[in-house]
Amino acid sequence: MLGSRNKLYYKQQGSGPPLLILHGLFGSLDNWQSFARDLAGEFTVVTPDLRNHGKSFHHPDISYPLMADDVSDLIATLGVAPWGIIGHSMGGKVAMELLIHNDNAVSRTMVLDIANRTYPPVHLPLLEAMRGLKLEEMETRGDIDSGLAKSIPDPAIRRFLLKNVDREPGGRFAWKLNLDALFNNYERIAGGVHIHHPMANDICFVRGSLSNYLGPEDVASLKAIFPAARFNTIEGAGHWIHADQPKKLLEMVRSFFR
Repeated sequence: MLGSRNKLYYKQQGSGPPLLILHGLFGSLDNWQSFARDLAGEFTVVTPDLRNHGKSFHHPDISYPLMADDVSDLIATLGVAPWGIIGHSMGGKVAMELLIHNDNAVSRTMVLDIANRTYPPVHLPLLEAMRGLKLEEMETRGDIDSGLAKSIPDPAIRRFLLKNVDREPGGRFAWKLNLDALFNNYERIAGGVHIHHPMANDICFVRGSLSNYLGPEDVASLKAIFPAARFNTIEGAGHWIHADQPKKLLEMVRSFFR
């Protein structure tokens, strides 16, 4: 594991072909540990926290080129290439950006439930709700949940966001996320990855059947950018495919990256 200024914090486990898993917005490597353990018998699995998330460094700037550079630096540090890359949501955009700037470091890419286009600003209310809480005044996680419930009625979303809360050495609660950076740069995060010419990369896009993130118009657009792309749907999964249907996704990952 590595945790230092301007270096991505990560965990590594297993042995075999190298596989890197990139989490989505508000996520962290912790969300992927059970999934990574299931793959560790066949792959060397590395799960990093992207900048301004988890235990990785905080920085006022965040964009897809910057995050792709962070991942390129991590790959250089690990000293192994090429890597299989799995990217979920925001992490999927980072994976596509990485192909633009450093595709020699990548063997195959699996993008989970995201296209390269700009998306509506659906996460801004979540960011505003989190930034509006005075965590230092709250005594329990239940207090935080109640505070978020005023703006975020879905308990599943609140549970997911609460994974980003930690206690500081003095006992006060604090966000692991750099909320100010995410809020100030949200237009970039919701924005697209700009690919100006067709790319011949071996890439697979996976959508959840219950999700609206990857529609027929996205498939048509992505086929024009990635002519060799494969497209799969996992039934019974929403946007968080790895949480909704982990066994089906594991089977798909093993088949694609073997």
